[in-house]
Amino acid sequence: MSNQENKGVQPIYTVPPAVTDKTWGEVQLKALDVQLKTLENQKYQIDKLGEFADKGLNALKSYFGLKNMIMSALSYVLIAGIVIGAYLLTQSGKLSGETFAFLMGSVVGYIISILSERS
Repeated sequence: MSNQENKGVQPIYTVPPAVTDKTWGEVQLKALDVQLKTLENQKYQIDKLGEFADKGLNALKSYFGLKNMIMSALSYVLIAGIVIGAYLLTQSGKLSGETFAFLMGSVVGYIISILSERS
């Protein structure tokens, strides 16, 4: 390279003229120590963030698991109420046998659809 091509291009790290090699080496070691501490701090923060994310995911899993269990239990109670009510109305003669059979078929279809979603 000629001097004209080299103009404007400066090395990233240069030793100032008044600094000895030993002093410059110590400065570079301190700079590396600072970078190492920064990386250790970032690693610590990332680890803490990972722990926080794990706790959050576990909380969400337990919440939605409990919510699904409660919703399933309420659904089954509602279905049982409909079946018992239809049975009592059929026994008292206020509901025909065909209507009762239709309701039972609908309930069985609903139960099958619930069970197929879970497996």
